[in-house]
Amino acid sequence: PSKDVLVRRIAEEETARLTEQARSALGQEEEPWSALSRFLRMSVASGAGRLLPPQVLRVVPAGSAGTGTGLGGASG
Repeated sequence: PSKDVLVRRIAEEETARLTEQARSALGQEEEPWSALSRFLRMSVASGAGRLLPPQVLRVVPAGSAGTGTGLGGASG
């Protein structure tokens, strides 16, 4: 596989892991704010996002002339 394929696969796995952590936090707390706080604490403690390349974390506003590679844009 190419570097881009590997980066995309790592990003997908990390996103799935973070999603599971968020769902777990929501199931453990009655209040949404408490769930968010729990999720953020777990994420920071686990080093969440450390495997994501910087371009994946960049948010491109909708309608901008960006490359579309960030969370706010469509990827090709």
